[in-house]
Amino acid sequence: MLKIVLQGAALLVLALIQLGQKPKTRYSIFSIAVLVSAALSIIALNYASNADSIWRYNFPQFFAAIVVFYLSSMAIRNQSSQSASIGFARTVAVVAMLLMIFYYDI
Repeated sequence: MLKIVLQGAALLVLALIQLGQKPKTRYSIFSIAVLVSAALSIIALNYASNADSIWRYNFPQFFAAIVVFYLSSMAIRNQSSQSASIGFARTVAVVAMLLMIFYYDI
């Protein structure tokens, strides 16, 4: 069950973080849409295949969603009240990428 939802859950966490960031720009809304759609499609493919062999093919979707997240979070101007949440979001994204690299071992 962990393999089915791990990738999608990481993307949904990033979408929630992006949702909490202010100001809302067209880049952040686009990023949320990409993160949620990638998460749902990854979970659906993993569920349909029991995460047996198709899960490794989800990496391009996962990586593209992370790149879009980074680009949109960098587009948000660093404000003193929001800089901590942006830094936290970037840390979560890096951890998600590292976990994806070691996903084969789970």
